[in-house]
Amino acid sequence: MTDDVLGKALYEAVDEGLTILGRSARMILSGYISKLSDSSSYRVEVVSETLEVLLGQGGKLLQRLIAKHLYRKLGFDFQARENWDLTEYVEDAKRKLLQSKAVDHNYRLE
Repeated sequence: MTDDVLGKALYEAVDEGLTILGRSARMILSGYISKLSDSSSYRVEVVSETLEVLLGQGGKLLQRLIAKHLYRKLGFDFQARENWDLTEYVEDAKRKLLQSKAVDHNYRLE
């Protein structure tokens, strides 16, 4: 369940983040990342590596923008981290999501 929510939110966050590049570039990168991910959802390592290799420093900034969209979609406050890439932001979001689910679950039990 958590992976489904996270996967859907990541897919949407990547799509939103890529819009900054314009429609054509977004479609090209989205298609390329989808092909490399070899599934219906994006693999975060593929997104991170692809953006960094193709866009260099711009890719790092774009990863941070995507992470910001991801956190917003999940209802979390975003705090930029100096040396984090998208993979680390997604892992952090997953931890937060699991913690919030545990809190929700514990609350219902009381």
